[in-house]
Amino acid sequence: MKNRLFGKMLLATFLSVSLLSGCAGIRDINGSTAAVEEDEEDEETEEETPPVTDEENDDEWYDDSDPLGKLDGDLQSGEIDSEYRQLQLYTYPMMNSAYDSELGMAVAMAETTHIELVDDYLPELKAAIDEYSKRKEDYVLGEGFDELEKEARDAIADMGDFPEGFSVRYDTTVMRADTVVTCLLTHYADYMGGVHGTYYYYPVNYDSATGEELSIKDVVDEGMVDELPDIIAEALLERYGEDVFYGDADTPEAIAGNIKAFYGKEYDYSFAVGYEGLTFYFQPYELGPYSSGALNVTLKYEDYPELVDEKYTECANDYFINLDAGLETLPHSDDTCYAYFATGDEWDTDNELVITFNGKEFREEIYGYSADLWICTIGGINYLFVNLSEDNDYEHLMVYSLNSATGNVECCADVYGGFMGYVPADPYEFRIYDRGDLLSTYDMYKNYYVGRDGEPVGLEDFYYIESELSLRTISDVEGEVRDDFEAEGSRTTIKSGEKLDFYATDGGTWVDFKRKDGSFVRFEVDRSDYPQKVNGTDADAIFDGMMFAG
Repeated sequence: MKNRLFGKMLLATFLSVSLLSGCAGIRDINGSTAAVEEDEEDEETEEETPPVTDEENDDEWYDDSDPLGKLDGDLQSGEIDSEYRQLQLYTYPMMNSAYDSELGMAVAMAETTHIELVDDYLPELKAAIDEYSKRKEDYVLGEGFDELEKEARDAIADMGDFPEGFSVRYDTTVMRADTVVTCLLTHYADYMGGVHGTYYYYPVNYDSATGEELSIKDVVDEGMVDELPDIIAEALLERYGEDVFYGDADTPEAIAGNIKAFYGKEYDYSFAVGYEGLTFYFQPYELGPYSSGALNVTLKYEDYPELVDEKYTECANDYFINLDAGLETLPHSDDTCYAYFATGDEWDTDNELVITFNGKEFREEIYGYSADLWICTIGGINYLFVNLSEDNDYEHLMVYSLNSATGNVECCADVYGGFMGYVPADPYEFRIYDRGDLLSTYDMYKNYYVGRDGEPVGLEDFYYIESELSLRTISDVEGEVRDDFEAEGSRTTIKSGEKLDFYATDGGTWVDFKRKDGSFVRFEVDRSDYPQKVNGTDADAIFDGMMFAG
C-alpha cells in the first residue's frame, strides 16, 4: 500500500492546524445541548462492555455477527449461513493536468480513483480490481488525457476572452465489499464546453471468490430475466412518479419498452449488487430529459425473494455504505437522509454541513474543505460518519446519530484523524488514521469498532505505522528487544549500521521497529524539545534516514 504522506499529489509542506473542539456530551447539530443522564456503573465498565443499541433499545445487543471473533465473544452472534467476511479496500485520487502559463489557467484536468484490495487471501479478486484500476488510470491519465488536452486547446482558441478548460473525473466508491460480492460504483462527470457537462454512473460487480465479473444473468434467476424491464418500470414509477419521464413514455409499458430498447436482449444493465438489493442505474436522456437527471431504483431482496440467486443475498446486517451510493432509504428502515458539504470560495474552511433527515433540515458550521459521507448501520441503528479534509492532508471525523424515534440528528463523536482513503466496511473492525511524528513523520492507524452511541472505540492501545521509511543506526543504542511484538522484552544494544523498519507507536512516548531477523525493538522517545532524544541523546546522532514534515 502506498504511503500517502509522500504519495498524494497534494501539498508537500505541512503547517499548523486548528483543531476542532470535541462534542460536549451529546448535542444536536444545531448546537443545543441535550440532557444526558450519567450512569456511574456504565462509566466504570465502559471499556469492558460490548457495544449496544441507542437509548430506546439499550437492553438489546447488536443483532448481527462478529464473524472472526474479533471481540473475543463479547457480541452475540447472529445467523449467517455463508462464510461471510467483509473486506478492506483502499482508494486515493490520481490526477493529471495541463497548465497554460500564457492563459494563466489549466486547459485540461483529469482525475480518477486508484483502488486496491488490502486483504491478500483472495488473489483472483485482488488481480481483477488491480486490472480494473490500472486500465482506468492508464486511459484517463494517459491516452485519454492527451485527447482531452488536444480537444481543449482546439476549443479554447475559439472561446474569445473567457476561455474555460476541459475536465473529466472518474470517482469510484464501494457499494459492497465482502467475500460474496465486491461492487464498485464509478460516477463519471465531464465538462467539455457548452451549457453543461455530462455525467453517468456505471457499477462493476465481482464474484469475490473467483474475481469474475458478474452479469445480470449470473445474478438474477434465469426465469425472471425477461421480466426485469416490467419490474424495474413499476418500481421507477413508484419512486419518481410519471413527471420525470418523457411525456410519450411515462406508463409502465412505455418505460419498460425504453429499457428493452436501450439494453437489448442481453440486458446489459448498469446494476449494483448491494447489501440489501439490486440497484439499477439509468443515465440522463435514457428514460427522461436531462433535467430529470440520472435515475436509479433498488429492488430489495426481501421484496423480491425469487429474483436473485440466494448466494448473493447472504450478508451481515451491519456495514458501512457511502451516502453518495444513491440510497433510497437508510438501511433496515424507512428513514431518508441526504447530506452535503456547503462550501464558500476555494480558500474558505468555515463551511456548513447540511443534513436533511426525514424531511427536516439540520445545519452546522464546520471546519474543513470537503467531506466524504458514510452511513454506518449497526444493531438496527444508523449513524452518519462525516470524514472532513483539512489543511495539508489532515483529516477529522465526526459522527452523527440519526434518531428515528425523535427525528433528531445528534453529534455523538468527534475524532481527530480520518479514513485517509481507507474504505470502511465492517463496523466491528475499521481503521482511523492519524499523523505520527516520533523519529519521523508518517501515517499511523488504529483499528476501531462502533461502540455505544456510535462512538468509535479502539481495538488496540497503540497505532500501527504505515510508512515506506526505515532508519539505519549510526551509533550503538540500547532498546527493548522482543522476539514477538506482544512478548516481554529485555534491554539490548543495537549495533551501528542496522536497518530498522517502522512498525508501531503509542503516538507519544515510544516507537517499535521490526528488525531483519523478525524481532522487534522499542525505543522510548523524548519529544519535549527538538531534536527529539533517545536515551538522552539527540536522535539524529543515533539514526540516519529520519524525515519530518516541516
